[in-house]
Amino acid sequence: MALVGDQDISKYEKRRYGTPDQKLVDRLEQARVDDIIRSLELAEVRVLDVPCGYGRFSTVFASHGTKIICADVSAAMVGRARERMAEEGHRGMYVVMDIRHLPFKANAVEATFTMRLFHHGFARDEMAVILKELARVTRRWVILSYYRYNALHAFFRWLKGFSSRIKMMTDEEFLAEVKAAPLAVRSRRPVFPFLHAQTLVVMEKIIL
Repeated sequence: MALVGDQDISKYEKRRYGTPDQKLVDRLEQARVDDIIRSLELAEVRVLDVPCGYGRFSTVFASHGTKIICADVSAAMVGRARERMAEEGHRGMYVVMDIRHLPFKANAVEATFTMRLFHHGFARDEMAVILKELARVTRRWVILSYYRYNALHAFFRWLKGFSSRIKMMTDEEFLAEVKAAPLAVRSRRPVFPFLHAQTLVVMEKIIL
């Protein structure tokens, strides 16, 4: 399930948010995540960032004093997240793992955070399995992003000639996936309303 080859991480990190429009998206995403951390009072609690990638959001959580666990299927990504955390003076826990089979007991963390995963085909296909696993290990919150269907965003991607395929979901499709896990949607936060499909969702675990 690794999205980027281990040998390409440095190149990916430098280029991924290098263009002006992507720099704006990066700033907006980080601002939305910062707001969620504050609103849910996630400082000083344990949060699982999976997949953590190269640590783009791990450092945001750590800056609030969150006890962050950086996890990814790629050992190289986890290593780079560790480096970024150290560069900014943060400490964390670092684990190589498959999000479909998390090596934690039930209720092990206060929240899980999953950013930019479910618009990829393989993750979309296994979304119900992944959500159940995230719901199992969290005590309360599951925070994630997905591409909520947006015709304008789809048109812009076509206009720019993007070759990568992404999976957007309607509200009905998303809620059907959530229904399979003991989770309830508490808030949705579009990254760039009307112009971008990326949407952050806060869900709360339902105690059955």
